[in-house]
Amino acid sequence: MAERPPTSWRQGTAEEAEELAAGTLCPSAPETDEREELCDCIDASLAEHGVDVVALTARHGLDGYQLTDKWRKW
Repeated sequence: MAERPPTSWRQGTAEEAEELAAGTLCPSAPETDEREELCDCIDASLAEHGVDVVALTARHGLDGYQLTDKWRKW
């Protein structure tokens, strides 16, 4: 079963929140590795519920990374 959200992502988010609150970090968009980790979690969750992500994206003429482009703001 996919961990939602992954422990490493939750820990990183908590550390970032602490740094933001302390004023030692400037707000920024999610880093590439964070986005990839979230995408992997989404893919795993979909697969666990019987969604074939490769087939889904192919039906829409997309590659796997384009599936969520419509909703991305990063």
